[in-house]
Formats: sequence, C-alpha cells, structure tokens
Amino acid sequence: MTADFPDYRRKLAFLSLKKSLRGKAGPANLFLSLTDRCDLNCLHCYYRDRKRRLSLSFGTAKNIIRQARENGIPQVTFFGGEPSLYPRLAELAAYADGLGLFTELDTNGQSLGRKELRELSRAGLSSVMVSLHSETPGEHDRLTGKTGSHKRALKFIKDSLKAGLLCYVSACFFKGNYNRKTLKKFAAFTKKLGAHGIRSLFFYDNATLPGRPILMAGDIKAMKLEDYVGTCFSSDPGRRKCSGSLNKMLYVGTGGEVKSCPYSRAVMGNIRKTPLFRIIRLAKKVPARPVLPCAG
Repeated sequence: MTADFPDYRRKLAFLSLKKSLRGKAGPANLFLSLTDRCDLNCLHCYYRDRKRRLSLSFGTAKNIIRQARENGIPQVTFFGGEPSLYPRLAELAAYADGLGLFTELDTNGQSLGRKELRELSRAGLSSVMVSLHSETPGEHDRLTGKTGSHKRALKFIKDSLKAGLLCYVSACFFKGNYNRKTLKKFAAFTKKLGAHGIRSLFFYDNATLPGRPILMAGDIKAMKLEDYVGTCFSSDPGRRKCSGSLNKMLYVGTGGEVKSCPYSRAVMGNIRKTPLFRIIRLAKKVPARPVLPCAG
C-alpha cells in the first residue's frame, strides 16, 4: 500500500523509541486521557458506567506532556474516552513531537477520516492504535453498540496506512470466544489489513478466572506470535507481572489522577497537586501489587 506521506520518519521514530527503552528503569509510556467523552458504548468498556464528562484544558495537557519529557518518559499515548474528539489534538501531537516524544493515538477509529489523519501525520503523530475486536462485522458492532463501527474501523486502518502512520490493532478477547485457533485467525486477518501488530487484552469479570490473561500470554509465546501480538502480561514463571505493576507506564486522567495503568483502581497521586517527579518517586517505594485482578 502506497502512503500519501513518506513513512520513514515514523520508522525512525519507532527505532529511536526502542533504543531509548534499552535498560530503562522508569515509566516508558504516558497514557494521557484528554477527554471522558466517547462516541461508542462498548459493552466491555472499563469506563462504561462513569458519569464524569471532563476534558483537559489545552494548557494542562501541554504541562503534563512537558513533565513527562522532563522525567525521561519517551512516549505519550493520547487516550480517553475517545481522544479523537479532543478539538486541539493535532496541536498537542505537534507539541509532543517537538519535545522529541514518540506520539500515539489510542482510538476507536470512528470519527477521523483521511483528511484528519493526514493533518495529524503532518503535525507529528507517529502511530495509531485502533480498537478492532473481531473479524466479523456483526460481533464487533454488537460489542461497540454501534452498527457500522466495524466498517469504519477497517477504513480507519486503510487511511492511517495511507497517511504514513504506524497502525496497530487493540483487540479485547473474551472467555467464551478465546482459544489459540481464534487468536491465530485474528492475527492473520489483521496482517492482511496491513496492521503492524496487535495489542491483546483479555476481558474478565468476577465470574472469570483472573489467570486467563496470563494463559493467553503463554499461548502467544507458544505460538511464536510475540513479534506481532503483544500483551501487558508475562507468562514466564516467577515474572507473572504486568507493565503497570512494574511501573513501566503511567496514566493521567482528566481529573489529574495518576495511576500505574488506565485500568487500575489505585490512585498514586494527582498531578494538579503534586509534580509528576514526586509521584514517580513515591511509586518506586510502593510494595509489589497483585497482578490480577486489575485493582492494585
């Protein structure tokens, strides 16, 4: 697929990011929630019942990004809600890119067309992570609560690649539909679309054994899919921990709350009251937390 813009810049940014992560002890990625608003109503969304509808001011968002850069965090991922609904997204991408950060958009792929993706690419966005939960349109649309969302997500992938962006798929797997065969089939489907990889998440509730995400990590390793399918869990004996429990990422919400992961319930501090470097310093002193459920 021919890109409208040369993608060598994205590849160089990605290589630079990988180099910066070698031997890095602190957080490697800041998930920055720009808004609580969303244009879908996913059945499995962690924030589905949240009543809060805040958005970060542009100045506050810039300040948080600057603090991330000052603390050696090499990547910022624009998060939500649905971050593509944030009105000054391109300006934020340009600001972060100007500071030398690798920039990524974690999106459902519903509201951005080819024109907007070109603008984001020009501004400095390096990568997109689009939600796609099934190769079957009906199943994806059922999960998102919106007919046609699967079709729009596929178009988003195509348009992102045309804009020269790195494009990854974020997929949520469920107790009733997950096995090695479905994972392998889905990986083949996304490769055919041109996606550069998959971030696999496993949905579980109180009725689901919390060890299943770790079992999935083991399946990915056994099937030799590690170069294409990623997960935040380790399946190695003695290292069954997630990126959040290892302080490899941070999440800042629209209220300023700082957590080790977007799906953790434990708040480490509030960036509106405490500088990020102090929150990171305090986090290093916190004893190891249970990996699952995602509440620590």
